[in-house]
Amino acid sequence: MVGQQNDEQLQNLIGCIPSDLLHKFRDECYNAEYIERNPVKFLSFTWIDFDALCDYLRHEGHEDLKSSEPHIKQEDAEIDNSAMFPASAVV
Repeated sequence: MVGQQNDEQLQNLIGCIPSDLLHKFRDECYNAEYIERNPVKFLSFTWIDFDALCDYLRHEGHEDLKSSEPHIKQEDAEIDNSAMFPASAVV
């Protein structure tokens, strides 16, 4: 399991990893039968060992993800909302 000191690092790292890559990591750590019998285990990220995930990323050539910032979608500040509300609702 994840050590207390790695919780924040793990959360930041998971935010940078595409879900398909995280699924591949899971599939390498656990066989399909175990995953099917224990789906609740994989609803959170407590099953992930930080060091094992870092090793996996390094081995698979994705070490650059470890230094990435989480991908957070940025919206334009000036969005035209006029099409979203009827003219009578705009004050």
